[in-house]
Amino acid sequence: MVLNYKRGFMLAVVLVFFLLNANAQQTKIDSLQHSVDEYKKEDSNRVNKLLALAYALPNNEMEKSEALFNQAVELSSKIGWQKGKANALLSLAGFYGQQKQFDKSISAGLKATDMAVALNDSSLLTSAYSVLGDAYRYMGDSKQAEIFLMKALETARKLKNQEIVLNVYTLLQPTMHKQSNGIKFMCMPTP
Repeated sequence: MVLNYKRGFMLAVVLVFFLLNANAQQTKIDSLQHSVDEYKKEDSNRVNKLLALAYALPNNEMEKSEALFNQAVELSSKIGWQKGKANALLSLAGFYGQQKQFDKSISAGLKATDMAVALNDSSLLTSAYSVLGDAYRYMGDSKQAEIFLMKALETARKLKNQEIVLNVYTLLQPTMHKQSNGIKFMCMPTP
């Protein structure tokens, strides 16, 4: 009897936790939506608000997320904020990759890459190469995935940011494993 009571109590606690978490997420989305609705000025703040809302939306609102990412790209372009446009394109590339729309992911990723090069932004370039490598990996094109992920690794090393380097190695590892049937190992050199 005591065991059933404890089990029932734990189930109730877990259920309450999930309900509170879902409510908190919806409150965040509502707040972000209100912020986007109220902030009409066409500037970088609005671009960032659009991106934040697009990221916060749940998986059952993918069309709305896509529209928000595209609005961020368009507004960045309209106001001449190239870094914002590159970030929005990179976000769109990641979004399309998650949706398994790899052609769109690669197209947006290549545009973001070109802009990162023009802006001389190594951090953005590393992210763009990583997104492209990941898209190619999920498409099953290990050779292209390796090319872009190795570019990401090279760029990340120049940044001297170990966290970014480790993230790229994490993305690169399954590609290298698949190409070599586990024989080839990637070791990160110590500084």
